[in-house]
Amino acid sequence: MLSISRVASFSTPAHYWPPAWSPDGDLIALGTTRRGSWDILVMDPEGANVRNLADEEADDVWPAWSPDALWIAFSSDRTGDREIFVMTLEPTAP
Repeated sequence: MLSISRVASFSTPAHYWPPAWSPDGDLIALGTTRRGSWDILVMDPEGANVRNLADEEADDVWPAWSPDALWIAFSSDRTGDREIFVMTLEPTAP
């Protein structure tokens, strides 16, 4: 028998998909339309500590984790064309 548990419940009407577990199991990344355009959110497995990583007017979708869980690759139209980008979870020093 399958065991299914709700991880997060969002009160803002929007699309939320596709969820992607980090390789270390510490975080879940997913796309959302809760601001209108698609953004990438990251949260802990309990659905808390939600952060918007790609706060752009562009559509950022389909997050995928690097094997070391330090980077997220995603698709975006931020340049006018649909392309693949990568970002770190934490800002880097200049």
